[in-house]
Amino acid sequence: METQNQSNLHPLQIVFLPFPTPGHMIPMVDLAKIFATFNGVNSTIITTPANAAVIRDAVAIRVLDFPAGAVGLPAGVENYAAVTSIDMRRKLSMAIAMLQNPTQDLIRQISPDCIISDMFYPWTSDFAAQIGVPRFVFHSSSIFSLCCSHTITAHAPHRRVDSDAGMVCLPSLPHEISMLKSQLPEWKRNRNEYTCLMDVIERAALNSRGYVANTLREMEADYVDHFSSVTGLKVWPMGPVSLWAGYDEGNRIKGQRGRSNGLDSWASFLEWLDQRKPNSVLYVSFGSLTRFPAQQLKEIAVGLEESGCNFLWVVRGNSNYNNNNNDSELDEDWLPEGFRERMKKTNQGYIIEDWAPQLLILEHKSVGGMVTHCGWNSILEGVNAGLPLVTWPLFAEQFYNERLVVDVLKIGVAVGATIWCDIDKVGEKEVVTREKVAAAVVAVMGEGEHATDIRQRVADLSAAAKRAVKTKDGSSQANLMAFIEELRTNRTSKVA
Repeated sequence: METQNQSNLHPLQIVFLPFPTPGHMIPMVDLAKIFATFNGVNSTIITTPANAAVIRDAVAIRVLDFPAGAVGLPAGVENYAAVTSIDMRRKLSMAIAMLQNPTQDLIRQISPDCIISDMFYPWTSDFAAQIGVPRFVFHSSSIFSLCCSHTITAHAPHRRVDSDAGMVCLPSLPHEISMLKSQLPEWKRNRNEYTCLMDVIERAALNSRGYVANTLREMEADYVDHFSSVTGLKVWPMGPVSLWAGYDEGNRIKGQRGRSNGLDSWASFLEWLDQRKPNSVLYVSFGSLTRFPAQQLKEIAVGLEESGCNFLWVVRGNSNYNNNNNDSELDEDWLPEGFRERMKKTNQGYIIEDWAPQLLILEHKSVGGMVTHCGWNSILEGVNAGLPLVTWPLFAEQFYNERLVVDVLKIGVAVGATIWCDIDKVGEKEVVTREKVAAAVVAVMGEGEHATDIRQRVADLSAAAKRAVKTKDGSSQANLMAFIEELRTNRTSKVA
């Protein structure tokens, strides 16, 4: 048996299990790379070939064969970002479930000191207990969203509201938070198969050692403390992880996560940004999974044009996704007639019909605001860059995140989306009008007192985020070191 001192000579082994969708995978990979920079810590990511290809460096990767053929998926479709139909989404979920046993076998070979798992692998809770190691849930969104979900489960305030157009007050939270009933996730309002899955996920989380969170304590201190109080689970805020992994010591962008494109391929829009005045450009992006129908895209285009603001708009295909069309291209008529020609003439806007290097864009001196779907990674990256936000939530926990941004932190303006939708049905039940788009853009990019106050608050949060991850006594650095020390203490107690 090892002595106490001998046990601590061996590096800690931490296994990371990312879920293959960008909003979950990118921050967990960033976190694994952060841990790997510390002496005495080995990070190992378990994933599949196509996902491993975009991770590239600074961390050990163990690759599992992906059962694409067994479920009828094309080779290389191993991430939800590559899905172009509802049928492909279903098959990908089946293939991921088939990886449970091979993943368990590989973890046993590694013999880790802990497992940091995405919430969508609830089986890791019982498995970790079987092999005698702690399992931590990596939470890739806000702790505020966890608190909202928990209080709805515990108190069911929505059941006292008959109409979907009625307001639901979320009880027992540190702030007064209200939402339209229609903005709550469908699986919260009406039990379905996804409700059952989330029940399993939540029970598994409650049986875990705690949460490792991509958040900044200075943004969510009340909710970190509240969640720990009502669940008994410890939360370690270690974010924003993109500030650790995406920037060098001089706060310069290291590179782009998820793509290997060099700056040459982005020269045209970088040149366009260079020609704009400081803080004059609105960056518009709805994440890597959102596909709007053509009708909504046209309203966005007209709203942006009528706002009078310069904009850089990232558009993802395809608008036929909901009809199971496997073509990932946008419909030819998705823009209003003459729009491209007017943009070329006025230089008001630039459109990227593909993936874009978001960190690089957000940090550009000409960018002064951001339209976001309220995915947590995008919110944090906007805060890192000190940008006020126009919030346009769609699915998942995004409507919760909007309330944090608009009502608690007061660093953004809501565009006016009112209906939560399934990811496969974006734009089917609600079209946000051009008038709402233009009004929200002007409210954030204008020179009024409200816009000035928003810019000051987000600038303060940006400074706090940099202190948290870049200074030795920063809150995120302190939490990471405390987490490592707890693992070492846990190992010592096992071998003593």
